[in-house]
Amino acid sequence: MQPLVVERVGPRHWPALTRRHVDDEYRSRVIDFMGEQAEWGFAIPLIFRALASPTSGEPLPRAPRQGDPHWFSCGYWSGLLSMLMYSLGWARPDLGLWWWYANGKPIDDDPRFEILSVVFDHDGQLDWFAAWLWQDRFKNHSGPLIEEVTEWTDQGKLVPADGDWIDRQRHEAIRSAIFAPIGADLDGLHLRMHCGGPLETETASPLALRSNPNEGTAVLVLESMVGWYRHLCLFGESLPPSNHRSWKVDVVVKPTGWLGTYRKSLETGLWFSGRHLFHVVGT
Repeated sequence: MQPLVVERVGPRHWPALTRRHVDDEYRSRVIDFMGEQAEWGFAIPLIFRALASPTSGEPLPRAPRQGDPHWFSCGYWSGLLSMLMYSLGWARPDLGLWWWYANGKPIDDDPRFEILSVVFDHDGQLDWFAAWLWQDRFKNHSGPLIEEVTEWTDQGKLVPADGDWIDRQRHEAIRSAIFAPIGADLDGLHLRMHCGGPLETETASPLALRSNPNEGTAVLVLESMVGWYRHLCLFGESLPPSNHRSWKVDVVVKPTGWLGTYRKSLETGLWFSGRHLFHVVGT
């Protein structure tokens, strides 16, 4: 695997996010592109583009700093959370990230782990995100839940995290004066409230291009990032039996691009991209 090449950019790269007043048409186009409210969604399509083309120098937000606006930290971490939940298929990103830490933070020729390592861990604030995830069992707090859309059932497992370590990360984040996932509030960046866009229902019908079942491959084309994962799950239910173990579905969202090749796990009932070994650890 060739080394990841990305361009790190600050808040000034998104001048439109500083506007207090935008028209409804503009806001609608932004949400179609990002899948979430812009303050939380601006980095999501960028991460998927970096995954699709790891060496083309795609822009990704740099690490949050003192003086950065609140929305910049929201989008920085929301992009990571979206990658974990909807690319790796980690319905429980707290469990998946615990596995990644416990196994020495491997990359294993997986571009998601490379972004996790070279971007987020290298930026020096990933422990704050991990502590935020590990302080309790992860569940999004707004909109549809992933178990409502898939066959997955949350077994309620807890991460065996050290409470003192979590408290140290909280105090360090507070002292830094940087907006961080963990801090005085349980979810000060409201990440749990803004991670359900791919599960929403109010989107246009997709265009499905299906190949011969003997090949077990299909393409799903959508107009918006809103509800794309829900549409993938519904589309999967319509697929006929294949001679292969599972269908491979390329997901393309017109405003964003190629999100990846997805399979449905026979073990978890979730759709994911990449290796199954790396998927199940976050479920």
